[in-house]
Amino acid sequence: MNVSFPFIAGTLAASLHVIAGPDHLAAVAPFAIERVKKAWKVGLLWGIGHLAGMLLIGVLFLLFKDLIPIEEISKYSEKFVGFVLITLGIWIFANIIRANMKRHKHVHVHSSSKPVIHGHEHSHDANGVHIHDHKNIKKGNV
Repeated sequence: MNVSFPFIAGTLAASLHVIAGPDHLAAVAPFAIERVKKAWKVGLLWGIGHLAGMLLIGVLFLLFKDLIPIEEISKYSEKFVGFVLITLGIWIFANIIRANMKRHKHVHVHSSSKPVIHGHEHSHDANGVHIHDHKNIKKGNV
């Protein structure tokens, strides 16, 4: 097998990109953080999926290199990756907001010393304590 310098350089650059590429870290980190106990599984499954997709695309481009305008596709693929990363960021940001603002039922003892169960939106501080304000209780705005 005749291994050329471009092949070795490309393999090394691709390996470095896989490990430390900002687009890879940005794509995997939100899922790994969301499921801390299963972060290794998220990374492994993402890696396998990424590898399978890249192998398929690489083999197709290699087989049909005379028919496929690779340079033209490459221009649009970079824009597509950017769109996907922006979409991921928006999705994760929305999940963070939703996680901090959930509707729960809580038992509270008000002025009548009888427990009252009611729901309201609230947020949690860094210690997990829920934070909310009661409006005018007599008018039923709790």
